[in-house]
Amino acid sequence: MRFPGLIVAVTSLLLVGLLGGAPARAFSRESPQGADFVALSALGGDGIPGNASAAYHQLRKRGDEARPALRRGLGSDDWQQRLLSAVLFAQLEPSGDDLSLVCRILIAHLPDNQIRGDATLAGHGLIALGTPALPYVDAVSWHLHGETIERFQLAEQCERLRHDMSDTGFSRAERARSTAALAKLRINVAWVGPGKHACPELPAARPTEQQGIERLLSDLGHDERKGNAVFAYHALSFWEHHVANSRRPREWVPAAPQMPRGEALIRPLLWKGLVSEDRQRRQLCCVLLIYRAVEPTAVLLEVCIEALEQDEFGSYETIDVANANAAARYMLKHPKFASPFLHGGLKAMSETVRIRSAAILAQARDPRTQEYAPFLVGRLVSNDMPDDATLSGRSLCLLGPAALPYLEGKPVDEQQAHYFVVIRESIHAREADPPVRIPFSSGEMYGLAR
Repeated sequence: MRFPGLIVAVTSLLLVGLLGGAPARAFSRESPQGADFVALSALGGDGIPGNASAAYHQLRKRGDEARPALRRGLGSDDWQQRLLSAVLFAQLEPSGDDLSLVCRILIAHLPDNQIRGDATLAGHGLIALGTPALPYVDAVSWHLHGETIERFQLAEQCERLRHDMSDTGFSRAERARSTAALAKLRINVAWVGPGKHACPELPAARPTEQQGIERLLSDLGHDERKGNAVFAYHALSFWEHHVANSRRPREWVPAAPQMPRGEALIRPLLWKGLVSEDRQRRQLCCVLLIYRAVEPTAVLLEVCIEALEQDEFGSYETIDVANANAAARYMLKHPKFASPFLHGGLKAMSETVRIRSAAILAQARDPRTQEYAPFLVGRLVSNDMPDDATLSGRSLCLLGPAALPYLEGKPVDEQQAHYFVVIRESIHAREADPPVRIPFSSGEMYGLAR
């Protein structure tokens, strides 16, 4: 009797026809692997009520052994077979290309426009995956940046999912609920859209590291989405370590002779950002380079002088870095290179730039005192710009004995007379004991009214 062999052969041919293409090796219907492929075909249709649910649970019980069949299902042209294969694969801790395809298939079903119940099912699959799926969910927002409001609806759904996928107590509870829902799942999805059944289009793949960094640089310059510049600033920061009890990063000094790949991609783009037409981008790129302890260049120092005009950051509501302070500290560390730019700043249109340039020159003890010391002495007079007298007095004090000849003239008013006395006493006290505290605010450049 040769009929049993014929039946096996016909069954194998039917499986090939159902699944498309020749499988890696022929499986008999009676083998566990063959049964997986038969169950896979049942995922794609509900000609018999409940057969898709039965096939789903059969494949789920098979666990990792069902991977070959499910991997075939991920490439199916049948939307239901593809979706359910992705949901099952999501419960097997996929990695690499499998993880990427599973996440993209599930995300493609989130809009829920033409298929009843698929968005809920896809959401359970993504939440069950948890943290590994986050980069793919984030990629949706990345690719939809600047798109129409309809496309943003998908990004908003992904943003809501993020809270359920991150590693917190709340998200772990959500993950447990999704896992339980998938364990008891009864298939209840159905095509309700017009026209022929079709698989939802897969979202674009994750951006490359280079593309991601270029987008971050772009986000530094505008705030069309709330918080995007703040996120980009911190993402582009290389936080080697933190100052004790402070969120401000210390300057980054490479610990290894070879720069990390991400940093090697970021650094040229930050230099490029210094010549951007957008002031915010220029200033943030400047600060990011300063914290990397780069060597001074003409372009960088020009942006540092520009930073003295307005301290537009420096708060927890914007970005926790004061750009004028950062620029001043940097120029004080490189006084020889910064001196020509600071002397140019003494002639700037902005009074704030002139005051701060003179203050930095004094604190750096620049030898050309006649060009800035008289100007600082003039700012000690009562006027309507808060903190300019404090900054000028402190800077003259830090200039040291070279400031004394400029304090010998007759004071213009009581405030200037008072400052003359305090500055002289402070200079003498610092000469006798350099670490001594002086009676001036140490608010650097930030306190000056903008």
